[in-house]
Amino acid sequence: MTEAEWVVWNDPSPMLEGLDNEPSWRKLRLFACSCCRRVFHLYRASHSRDAVEVGESWADGWATDDQLAKAGILAEAAFNALLFQSNGQANAINLAALAALGAVTHPQGPIFQDHSRLAFALFTAEQAADATAHPQIEQAAQAALLRDILGNPFRPVAFDPTWRTEAVVALARGVYDDRAFDRLPVLADALEDAGCADADVLTHCRGDGPHVRGCWVVDLILGKT
Repeated sequence: MTEAEWVVWNDPSPMLEGLDNEPSWRKLRLFACSCCRRVFHLYRASHSRDAVEVGESWADGWATDDQLAKAGILAEAAFNALLFQSNGQANAINLAALAALGAVTHPQGPIFQDHSRLAFALFTAEQAADATAHPQIEQAAQAALLRDILGNPFRPVAFDPTWRTEAVVALARGVYDDRAFDRLPVLADALEDAGCADADVLTHCRGDGPHVRGCWVVDLILGKT
């Protein structure tokens, strides 16, 4: 994987496999959860949706190991309850439920370890749910999510601590906690006021996205890895 490929590639699997340094488990879990959120409409059991939300909370230390384990048990039960359905729509629901289970599986577990397979399950789920869906569209969407979370690993930003003014940190924390990514252009303005002139940072905040929890700019401001 080269930098030129990274910025245009439309498949998360080779992007993840081509990295020299593996992202943190937090980043990987948030990527898996953000992919799962794209198919929330396929979840028939609230336990599957809950699993994704607990997985996100656990990644940031907002949920305990016990809560993660309980969510995993319930997500597995939701998945097992679907196993005997066989039509196309059911297959899509099965795949989505399996991915939700991965969102709360322990990082050393086999379901969670291979995020590219989770991504594959999800865009396959979309195609199974809608015969007109094109899997490459879902792949491209997931690749964009990965770039939002990891940024450009070939050109890391040297974030100046002086940019972390009280206003910048407060805005970033609100964006993250409230999922208010529509506020990112305001955050860009605050960063400029703090002396930031980094084109990658400002362009990312003012771009169309997508933006999700784990966004590399917000993480840099909040000191998350």
